[in-house]
Amino acid sequence: METTRSDLTPEHFRPLGTGEKDGERIVGRPVGFWQDSWIRLKINRGALISLVLIILLFAMAFVVGPLLSRYSSFAQDLTRSYTNPSGEFWFGTDNFGRDMWTRVWAGTRVSLYIALLAALLDLFVGVPFGAISGFLGGRVDGVMQRTIEVLNGIPNLVVAVLAMVVFQPGILTISIAIGLTG
Repeated sequence: METTRSDLTPEHFRPLGTGEKDGERIVGRPVGFWQDSWIRLKINRGALISLVLIILLFAMAFVVGPLLSRYSSFAQDLTRSYTNPSGEFWFGTDNFGRDMWTRVWAGTRVSLYIALLAALLDLFVGVPFGAISGFLGGRVDGVMQRTIEVLNGIPNLVVAVLAMVVFQPGILTISIAIGLTG
């Protein structure tokens, strides 16, 4: 059961005769990776607002916050404990008389450091692990995936406590624990 169309002839399938310049004019000028990324970011308002907020958070934590605080985040003065927010102590003080404004931005710096380090650990460990698993496939992939399933079965808190026991407690150890469980 063969059907043919008699109204289509070879003349219908001839080239249009457009030149190379016409093709570029239709397509537009070439766009690089970073320029394309910036164009897509500008279109997505939620991503643009998030980028501005992240930049603002980094600026406050690393530049503006320390410049606006006159006190150390660890300096104690029991005579000013539980001070209400004022022009001198913008967020007030805690029970040891420490400036909460300064402590908030010091804590933000530590949190951003841990998050960045954990993300980099995930990137530099997770991507090669997944690439090897996907590239080799078969039995190697099966063993690697079962290993990940066993690690995901262990609660995150247990991994963090074990990391603190094995390694010296500190920010790096917490970052490694978050990277392993992330």
